[in-house]
Amino acid sequence: MYNDETDRYTSALYSLSPDMPREDWITIALAFSDAVPGDAGFIVFDQWSQAGSTYKPVDTKAVWKSCKPGKVKAGTLIHSAKAVGWEWTGERPTFAPPTAEELQARQLQEQQAAREAEAKLVEASKKARAVIGAARAARADHP
Repeated sequence: MYNDETDRYTSALYSLSPDMPREDWITIALAFSDAVPGDAGFIVFDQWSQAGSTYKPVDTKAVWKSCKPGKVKAGTLIHSAKAVGWEWTGERPTFAPPTAEELQARQLQEQQAAREAEAKLVEASKKARAVIGAARAARADHP
């Protein structure tokens, strides 16, 4: 399943932070799927993506499923990795996925953000009701 080329592309992937703009993350998914297609590639890409602060398993799987061979070539991955100083050493890459504590902290942050968003919606709704409640019908001579 693994070979030197798979290790090379995996090493290049691991040199990048998954906390990149979504468009770039999708480009890296396309490039990595060109290099390491199928389930083997998905397992590595998903593990790498888990280290990102916006990781969502459903999104990762959906993006991977949408990857079409050759749309973005594997060389794009190598180019991106070299741009951050990566060099292929020939050693098998290692990766430490987020710890349970990191995942729990991320989940708490997401829950807090959801509560804050809900509070903003409630406040906006109150303001809208106040504006509507204060509105009066236009006079008959209003243009």
